[in-house]
Amino acid sequence: EGYQEIIPPYLVNKESMFGTGQFPKFTQDVYTIIDEDEPLTLIPTAEVPLTNYYRGEILDEKQLPVYFTALTPCFRS
Repeated sequence: EGYQEIIPPYLVNKESMFGTGQFPKFTQDVYTIIDEDEPLTLIPTAEVPLTNYYRGEILDEKQLPVYFTALTPCFRS
């Protein structure tokens, strides 16, 4: 109870992978799709899009704690 169910995107940008510590260590373990504008990576775990949900924002203390849950496929080589 108290968790917000999220259906996160299956593709994330490079900043999201670096922000969760997946890159540069696991760069060879993921699938990257080369787009014209920006390379996108298939998520290795739901953690990546969930922890980036509020990236770049400052939350008011009254909004905390925030609880998320998600069920996703994980794409790893």
